[in-house]
Amino acid sequence: MPLTKRKSTSTPVKSKTPIKKATPAKQTPTKPTPAKKTPSKDVPKQKTPIKATASKPATSSSNKKRKVEELQEEKDSSEDEEDDIENEQLLGANDIDNMESGSDDDDDEDGQDSDNEYAQDTKFEQMIQSRIDERKSLPKRQQAEDDDDFFRKKGAADEDSDDEEDSDDDEPLNKKQRTQDQDSDQEPGDDDDDDSEDDDDLTELEREAKELDDEQRQILIDANLELQDQAKQQEKPSLLTDYTKAHENDEQVDEDNIDILGIGEDITKVHARIMESLRVLGNFKELREEGFKRSDYLDLLKKDLCKYYGYVPELIELFIGMFSVPELIEFLEANEAPRPLTIRANALKTRRRELAQSLINRGINLDPMEAWSKTGLKILDANVPVGATPEYLAGHYIIQGASSLLPVMALAPKPKELILDMSAAPGGKTTYIASLMKNTGVLFANDVSPTRSKALVANIHRMGVRNAVVCNYDGRDLPKILTPLDRVLLDAPCSGLGVISRDPSVKVSKGVDDVTECAQLQKELLLSAIDCINPNSVTGGYVVYSTCSVSIDENESVIQYALKKRNVKIVPTGLPFGRDGYVRVGQKIFDKDMAHAKRFYPHVHNMDGFFVCKLQVLKSGVKIENEEEAKKQKRIEKRQVEARRQQKQKNIDE
Repeated sequence: MPLTKRKSTSTPVKSKTPIKKATPAKQTPTKPTPAKKTPSKDVPKQKTPIKATASKPATSSSNKKRKVEELQEEKDSSEDEEDDIENEQLLGANDIDNMESGSDDDDDEDGQDSDNEYAQDTKFEQMIQSRIDERKSLPKRQQAEDDDDFFRKKGAADEDSDDEEDSDDDEPLNKKQRTQDQDSDQEPGDDDDDDSEDDDDLTELEREAKELDDEQRQILIDANLELQDQAKQQEKPSLLTDYTKAHENDEQVDEDNIDILGIGEDITKVHARIMESLRVLGNFKELREEGFKRSDYLDLLKKDLCKYYGYVPELIELFIGMFSVPELIEFLEANEAPRPLTIRANALKTRRRELAQSLINRGINLDPMEAWSKTGLKILDANVPVGATPEYLAGHYIIQGASSLLPVMALAPKPKELILDMSAAPGGKTTYIASLMKNTGVLFANDVSPTRSKALVANIHRMGVRNAVVCNYDGRDLPKILTPLDRVLLDAPCSGLGVISRDPSVKVSKGVDDVTECAQLQKELLLSAIDCINPNSVTGGYVVYSTCSVSIDENESVIQYALKKRNVKIVPTGLPFGRDGYVRVGQKIFDKDMAHAKRFYPHVHNMDGFFVCKLQVLKSGVKIENEEEAKKQKRIEKRQVEARRQQKQKNIDE
């Protein structure tokens, strides 16, 4: 049943003032004023006084005849009058005869009208509630169809009802003309407020019903959209079929240039294809196309990722072996965004709070780094160059990435120790170690590159470090040169797959061969770092290995090699966050303690990709599994010693 808007008119009552003699007079017609409906019976109905010069209770036939004649003069048609009377009766108004006679039963009729209105309002509320309950019991699709049809019919019914009400409320032409003549002094702009007056005519219950209708309509719209999305997701895509047809001629291109296939293709289409591939792989059993395997979709996804993000296929293949497909997308997206600029306060010269206040006064907006760092500050905005302030030149801080603080925190250097930073340039970690040592003990800062060592020396002087010894040796030769040490930090050279956001050239300049080459060098350097340690150290005996790469071959594989070749074990790093190292990846199985190592990712921790592992040296020398191996190792060492002696003598002779 369509819900229509109802209007009510005020009920005329007899005058309370006694009049001795009835003087017939022409009544001035007034437009009925709608009364505000309330669902409660306790609220009395407002009465509107009627302007009349006389209201005698007599039932004289002459007076009634004269009154009818006056009404016929005022109205154009008696049929319109009868229709108007019938409408007033439906709305609960009194009969015109009672209006003229002024009988004593007016009060009883008012109470009856109030009861009728309350019953209508209650029925209206019940109708709305039953409609809502009925909708909830239906399935979503049937709800959407049924309620759409309901609101469509309701809108048509409301329009028809409004037309009928407007026609019913219209007064005869002569009466309207006289009313307009009487109200001619009103402002001309009053006619523009008809819409607002109609809204005011709505009862409180009708307003609530209208708001409920709007809310239900919005719910239905959202439900329809959701159903459409679900239906679309259930449709089987023709992804590979369409791609095969569109790229039939691509096979003729040389395979060496396969990475540039589709370079002229619309990038939005590539992105749409990536999202479609993700959807199919997420529900492969239901959405896959006949005749295609999962590997086919993965191959297409790899090609699209290479085109969209600009990587060589080798790197995408490497990342897919590490991450799930959805996480791989997050990782690649994170590499497109720059990391926050961070600085480290130099505890040898200032405090972080004092430094922050000084930089704020210079127009640099900053925040303290997370709770895990007591010296880091994050730069939000700067009106001056961060690397050219007086505080920077005075050595109060150094620009340093958040991830590069983690290896030093894992090393946990102590004052008066002998410590080696095997790859020290440009000096961020070296100066941090010196500040934790409080400029005591001895810190060997080594770097194989003399060119990079210039920046190392400059930072050491600027930051006020006085316990450092700078040297330029190949790290693999350091065990023969240095005395046994308490701690060693090896931030090994790597492929840089964790800092792509800072160096986008890695996307095309690095490959699997570079990763393999770096891994071999890292294994040799890690064994040398372990050999530099004094296992009997009272305070130390630790090696921290770190890289700015996320590849497994440069991290877990290198640690596993050291566990096999040296008497060491993996210990917790002490870092409060980070993902655990891989214990098993595909067919590769690592030591169970590899979970103590920590991995950091740009899409998870909002910092450069990093790997940190802490080793404790249990015994010096090569790890021997049996006596036969021990004898063989001794013979090898003797030959190596003899070869070095001969080389040394040859150099002397020359």
